[in-house]
Amino acid sequence: MGGKTVMADAQFGIAHILRPFANFNAVYAGIPSYRQIMVSEVVNPPGGEALDPLAAAGTSGIDPNLVRGLPVPFGSRVVIWIPKIMPNIFPEIRYNWSISWRLRNVFDYRQTRAPYHYPKQGLGVTDTSTVPPGLRTVIPAANQTIVYTQEPQPAGVTATVVSSMRIEDISAGGTYGPALVGSNGLPLTPTGALGAIQQGLLDPAVVGFGDDGLAQAPFYEMHEVQAVGDELLIGVWREPAEAPNDVWDFDSVDSSLFTFLGDGRRGPMPDVGVLVMCGSSP
Repeated sequence: MGGKTVMADAQFGIAHILRPFANFNAVYAGIPSYRQIMVSEVVNPPGGEALDPLAAAGTSGIDPNLVRGLPVPFGSRVVIWIPKIMPNIFPEIRYNWSISWRLRNVFDYRQTRAPYHYPKQGLGVTDTSTVPPGLRTVIPAANQTIVYTQEPQPAGVTATVVSSMRIEDISAGGTYGPALVGSNGLPLTPTGALGAIQQGLLDPAVVGFGDDGLAQAPFYEMHEVQAVGDELLIGVWREPAEAPNDVWDFDSVDSSLFTFLGDGRRGPMPDVGVLVMCGSSP
C-alpha cells in the first residue's frame, strides 16, 4: 500500500482583544510617559482585566499586584495587530509597544490547570517589602529581544564576533490626515465613491478626517513573533523627550490614545484594542 501525503494546514485561534484597564487615565495622568500602560484581555468590557487571576483571588504565594498575561502555547506563532494610534497634534511621534513573556510553574498548574514550563511549585525568594513578608512562588519574565551587530567584521581569522542583545519594542502609528495615502489610502469603486477596506470598528461620521477615511482604512499594523513563554504581556509607552509634555496627558498629547483605548469619547469603540491570535502554520 502506497504512502499518502498529508498536508498540514494553518491552525489559528480566535482573536483576543487587549485593552488597558478601565479608567487607566485617572491612574496614569501626570506619570512619566515611559511608565508603560499594560493592555490585557477584555473579559468584562470596556477595559481589560488588570490583575492575574490568582492575584485577584488573593492566592497565597502570588504577588497581589501581579499583572495579567495572555496565555499562549509555548512555541506557537503569535500574530499581533497593533492599532495605528499616534499622539495628538504630533504626527511625527509614535507610541512604542513592549512585548514580554512569562513562565508559569507547577503551583500555577495545580491551581488553574494552565500550561507551565517552570518545573518547581515551591516557594522562591520572600518579598520583605510587605508587612508581613509575602511568600512568592517563582514566575520568571523576559523581554522580547533582538541580536544587534554594529561592529565591523573582525580582521583576524580566529577573532570572535560579539553581538549585542537588545530589548526590542515595536513602534506603531500613522493614521491621520494626509498620511492616509498609498497602502493607507482608500480606493475608488466603479461609481467613484471611496471604497471601504474596514468597517464596524470606528464610526466614519465621528472619527473620519475629510476624505481620508480613517474609519474605513486599515487601522492596524501587524507583527508576528514566536511564543517563548507561557504568557504574553504587552504594554504601550511614549518617549518623554519626543513631545512637549513628558508625562501622560490624556487631555492633550495622549488624548487620541485615551479616545481609542479608553472611554470612547468619540463614540463607543468596544472592538478597538490590540488583537492577538495564536496558532501554527506550515
